[in-house]
Amino acid sequence: MVRTVKLKLLISQEEDSALTEISSVYNKVCDFVSTHVFENGFELNFMSLQKKIYNTTRELFGLNSQMTISAFKTVTARYKTVKEQLRTNPLKFRDPYTEEFHIVPRDLFWLRKPLSFQSASTTFDRDEPPHRIDHLGVVVTLYLVWRGDG
Repeated sequence: MVRTVKLKLLISQEEDSALTEISSVYNKVCDFVSTHVFENGFELNFMSLQKKIYNTTRELFGLNSQMTISAFKTVTARYKTVKEQLRTNPLKFRDPYTEEFHIVPRDLFWLRKPLSFQSASTTFDRDEPPHRIDHLGVVVTLYLVWRGDG
C-alpha cells in the first residue's frame, strides 16, 4: 500500500535554497523526459525509457540516481493518467447537418505539446528511511516513520 504524507520541514535558509534548487532541477528532468516521451511515440514502459535516456539525463542534469529514477516514474505515471483520462472522456458531438451523434475515441496523440512539470515539489520514492538529499553541498536527511494502520 502506498501512502502519501505531507511534511512541514523546519529548515535553514541555506537548506531552503538547496531544496528549491533540487526541485527546479527535478522539474527540468521531468520536462526533459516528458519531451522525449512526447517526441518518440509515447513509449510508457519505464524500463525501456530508462535504458534509452538514463545516462544522457544524468549527464545533462547531474541529479542523483534515486531522483533521476523518480523523475522517470513520475513522467510515465503522469502520461498513463492522462492516457486514461482521454480514454474515458472521448470527444462527443452532434453533427449540425445530419443531427447524428458522434463519439470519437481519444488517446495521447491528441496532445499538442509535452506534459509540463512546474510544481515546486520533489518526490521521494524510497520505502525505507532515511531519504538523503545531497545537492550543491547541502545535505538534508528526512526520516519517515509509519506507526499503526491509519
